[in-house]
Amino acid sequence: MEKVLILSHTQGYSDFKIGSHHYANGLSKIGCDVFYSGIPRTIFHKLLRKKNSSPYKLNETVSNIQLSAIFPLTMPMGFFTSVVNPFIFSFFEANRMVKGMRYRAVICDSPFFYPLLKNIKFENLYYRPTDNYVAMVGEKAIAYEKRMCGESKMVICTSQAVSDNIVRSYGVCRSRVKTITNGYDSEHFFKINDSDENRKNAIYIGALDYRFDFDALMVLAEGNKGIIFDIYGPVERRYKAEILKFRDVGNVFFHGKINYSVTNELMNKYKVGLLLLKKTNSNFGRSPMKLWEYLASGLNVLYANIDNVELSEMLFRYDTHADMISKFKLANEVTSEIKKDILENNSWRGKVIELSNLIF
Repeated sequence: MEKVLILSHTQGYSDFKIGSHHYANGLSKIGCDVFYSGIPRTIFHKLLRKKNSSPYKLNETVSNIQLSAIFPLTMPMGFFTSVVNPFIFSFFEANRMVKGMRYRAVICDSPFFYPLLKNIKFENLYYRPTDNYVAMVGEKAIAYEKRMCGESKMVICTSQAVSDNIVRSYGVCRSRVKTITNGYDSEHFFKINDSDENRKNAIYIGALDYRFDFDALMVLAEGNKGIIFDIYGPVERRYKAEILKFRDVGNVFFHGKINYSVTNELMNKYKVGLLLLKKTNSNFGRSPMKLWEYLASGLNVLYANIDNVELSEMLFRYDTHADMISKFKLANEVTSEIKKDILENNSWRGKVIELSNLIF
């Protein structure tokens, strides 16, 4: 049984089920012995008594071994991240468990794990960047990402935009860079009823942060007073002022975070799924996973700034707010079906097979 270690920017307990969760679960289903860790918890989490109350996203066949560190891995590379954290790695019991095994493959979606890799025995390293991290967190990511790319057997990106950025920024040979876009959970997202006649209104499920276009939502809501806009997802504190602007609009409702287990049933009640993403570097190359979840649940999708998406009569991409208004009107009128083979090719089952063919 092949041992695989997945190191992720997101822990096993999370409000969202991300790609690394799906790969961990999927690889375990095809017979791999999978171990998983999110970004290490630090002494600061303990001092602040931060506890994770989010739902658990891993199957029982996946071993969740949460690593620990003294200092946050996401600090700029220096003495504390490159020397202190690796030196005291073995002080923590879970870390010793990880160190005591040898892995056929380590799959890492965050460059900030790089200094800790010297404590882990493995045959091959696969870096799986999900975003343009320099655009997201600043130039401190460069030192980590450059080294991570240099030591990886292959860099497996989640979009062509991320792949192009890796090649351009670090001079990685194109033959060592592959693109596997994120999929969707076909066991969880599907149409409950064949009839679409009772579907109405619009829904968004996802984070409400710097990548979400609140201005676009305001334009849509004010131009479509007869349609309800239900918005689900955690809100970053600094964006709560944006939400207050909708207080008197009357047809926009923010519901906070939602349990993953009820998302499909909820989405099956709506006509249009919203992906109102700003035109920013951090959205360039954004994963289409949510788009496929919407489509599988029978929603027409209004979206912006997502590339490498197959054409479908259920997809409505816009460029400007004026364009968005006309596309939203069409999305509320069109009734269509997406081909099952297209959905299957973009499911996590298909993506797990594609990844395993690359690494084994």
